[in-house]
Amino acid sequence: MKSDVQALFEPKIDDILSDPVFLAVLKRDNLTVDDILQMIETYHQNKPAKPN
Repeated sequence: MKSDVQALFEPKIDDILSDPVFLAVLKRDNLTVDDILQMIETYHQNKPAKPN
């Protein structure tokens, strides 16, 4: 569970994916925003279920 502080200061994924520094690192590493979005989607498809 996120604390109020985390919810307040945690950036949204769209903000991260449009950040100029993040984009420069992607370019340096020969990656694209689409590569990152695909990785996130793959994670969501393969992550283990939450224990009850």
